[in-house]
Formats: sequence, structure tokens, C-alpha cells
Amino acid sequence: MDRFNIGYFLKDTPSLITGTIDTDGRWSDTQQIVNIKQVNLNGMLKGQQLSAKGSLSAKMRLPKDLASYFKQLQTQDAQAQYKQVNALIDSLNANNLVLRWGDNYVTANGNAKQLQTKINITSLDQLSSQLAGKVTGGATLSQPSGQALPTIYIDLVGERLALPGFILRQGRVRGKLVNLANSPSQLIVTAEGLDAAGQSFDSVKASFNGTEKSHVVDLNVANKQLDVGARLKGGFDRDRLSWSGVIGKGRIKSKYATLNQLQPAQLIVNLPYNQGGENRDLKVQLAAHCWQATDQTGKLCLREKLVASPDQGEVNLALQNLDTSLFSVFLPEDIDWNGKINGKAIVGWQRGRPPTINTTLYSDNGKIGLVQDGESTSMTLPYKRVSLIALSVPEGIKLRTDINTGRGARGYAEVIVDPYKDPKPISGALVLNELDLAIFKPFFPGMRVLRGNVTMAGARRHLNQTTVLWRRKTL
Repeated sequence: MDRFNIGYFLKDTPSLITGTIDTDGRWSDTQQIVNIKQVNLNGMLKGQQLSAKGSLSAKMRLPKDLASYFKQLQTQDAQAQYKQVNALIDSLNANNLVLRWGDNYVTANGNAKQLQTKINITSLDQLSSQLAGKVTGGATLSQPSGQALPTIYIDLVGERLALPGFILRQGRVRGKLVNLANSPSQLIVTAEGLDAAGQSFDSVKASFNGTEKSHVVDLNVANKQLDVGARLKGGFDRDRLSWSGVIGKGRIKSKYATLNQLQPAQLIVNLPYNQGGENRDLKVQLAAHCWQATDQTGKLCLREKLVASPDQGEVNLALQNLDTSLFSVFLPEDIDWNGKINGKAIVGWQRGRPPTINTTLYSDNGKIGLVQDGESTSMTLPYKRVSLIALSVPEGIKLRTDINTGRGARGYAEVIVDPYKDPKPISGALVLNELDLAIFKPFFPGMRVLRGNVTMAGARRHLNQTTVLWRRKTL
């Protein structure tokens, strides 16, 4: 071979390869023989240095339809599986097989009983313009006597990985899949600095123990705001692409409070499936259960079974004396809210229709602490009741919030907004009576100090963009 160009056969694969390859073999429906006695190639492939050295020989009896073969294999006992799988490979030998491309290389040594590979891909961008980063480590494939399927030992490290929609600063996968996870196996996954699906995580830890059909997965993810952990116990049905089991030991921790799962809950996850005339989307089912904050009596409960898919779903939550400290992570930094929240939140959706919302939340006899610039102590505003109602109506979403300090000051705002139109029409009314202006300070960060009481009433009607009518009484 002298300055051979693979681009004649493979589109967009320019190359200039020189060297020798001594090979023979035979490929048929009943037997496949590959015998690369010696390979010694050097040159360029897609602008990167390429070299291949070593030898590889294999005699196999692969079925035409591998998918149907493995499906049939799962229905047989261990002894029958062993006989069938061992019949697939008559022999396999790799002797110092080394493939280098650019700064990356892969090596393989061994036979059908034990095959060792070493991976050193330091520049993924040399393999594809859509990839970046580094993957190093190794894997060993072992076929013990009497075992139907091989055991894979793996230890891989990824650094600065970047794929479309996925960025990882550092991660590692290590463990063993015994009998391809049909026998008790272990796998540990750790990651630091992960950005995926629009979410950022400082750390991710997951451990797998068991078999494909019966296992335990301990999961923990954390970012700057939350530390979330849970245990999944169940099994995966490969034929139906479905996982079913229970989720328990749930924990959601922030710097303000820790929320613990009170009882395990059944969880079923059906992955997208298109086979045998059946076509389905992702579907998640989660049984009703409750969470409780550490050292507190308040609860957050899923009142009814959650069934969620892109087609339809409904979430039905109840809040019972839930401490407001749990929501501190979502509030402006200069607000310190002390109280208990009660109520319900029901949100449903159906493909092709606007979502339905029915939410009522209220808090009685609490306090709101506010910090203003230049003041060393916070200002405390006690209240008798604060409430929020959100309800789907034919015109869009109706929102109403009320506040009653219990000392004569009160107010409410009631609006209807249609978020599904552009521009979004809004109409409603605002009424305030002797309400302390300081309560609005966190929503106007450009103001250093806001003092005084306000009494006012106003209305807004949407008609040909807007007609606004305000009447101010006292400020």
C-alpha cells in the first residue's frame, strides 16, 4: 500500500496511507474468519498522523440478527446460554495491536478468554469536531469457564469533556459487570463540574450494585444551592425498556433546611419505545408520599399518584405547616421570612392544550424581615395572613395575592394574564391600605431605602394594547 486514499471509498475521509497488511479470511452466513497476520501502516487520515501495528485473528459464528439472538438468549437458562454464547467465537487473538491517530491511541492484547484494552484519547476534537476533552483508562473483557456472558472490568477517566448539550470538567467510571450484569455487579460513577440538560452540578455520585433485573442505585447530586440524594431499588426490563421499583431515603438539603422523604414510593419509568407496532413516549409514574423537614413538623406531600408524559400529566401537592425557611433559596437576599405555609398546588397538562393550574397557598401569623441600606438591623413586618391564589380561567391565568397585617394595614392585587399570547394581555386591580412601603424594597434593587405607608387603588384594563386608570389617595 503506497499513499492509499480511503476517500475513494468513504466520503469526507481524505488519507494518504503507506505500509503493509498481510491478511486473509472468509465471511459467510454460517462462519466469519478474519486473519490479520501482520499490519504495519503509517500515514495521514483527515489531516492527522495515523499508524497501526500488530496482529489480530478471529473465527466467529455470528447470527444474522443479533437483536433477536440476544432476546432469545434471555429466555434460556444459564447452561443453555453458556453453550450458545461460547459457540459464537471459536477463537480470538490480539497480539500487541496498537492503533494511533493524532494524539490518541488504543491497544489490545489477549484472546477470547481474556482481552485487555488500553485507551488514551487525549484529544477528542481530533476524532470529531463536535467533541472535545480527554478519555483515558482501560477495560478488560473476561470469559470465565461456565459463565454464559463475559465479564467486563472498566476504569475510565474523562477530563474537560464537551459534547452537544453536555460539559464535564472531570469524571470517572469504574467497576465490573459480571456476566454482562446478569450476575451481581458493581459500578461507580463520579463527576465534578457537570452541565447537562440546562442544569449545572458541582458533583454527581452514583453507585450500582446488583444485576440488571434486581439492583440498588445510590444517587447524589449537588450544586451551590441544593444537595439531593436518593436510593433506587428495582430492576430494568430490557424487552420493554422499563425500570420499576421504589425510591427511598430521599434528601434535599440547602443551607437553610433539609427535607427528608418519609416513606418509600413506587417508581416506574418507561423509556421511549417503538417496536412491534407499539410507539410510546417517555412516561414516569410516582406513588403518593410525603417529605418532612429535619427538626420540623411541616410536610410536603404528593397527594395522588403522579403520571407524567409529554402527552399529559398532573401534579397534586399539599403543603402542611411547611417552614418558610425552605423557600429562602428562592427569595431575594435581603428578605428573611419566618412563618408556616399551608395549601395545595395542582398543575395538569395535555398535549395541544394550555396547562391547568389550581393553587392556593397561605401563611398565618408570620414575620417578614427586611434589610435596608445603611441600617445595621433588619426591619420586621408582622402579618396576620399572606395568601396567593393561581387559577386557570378561560382568559388565561388568574392571580390574586392578599396581605393583612392584623393592625389595620392590608392590600390585595388581582390580575388576569394570558401568557399564551404575544403581547401578553393583562388586566386587574391593586388596592393598598396603609401598607408599609418597605415591603416592596426587595423588588426595587436600585433603591437604597424605601419608607412610608401607602394607600392607593388602581385598575388596568387591556383594550387595544392597554388602558390604565390609577387613583392614588395617600403616599
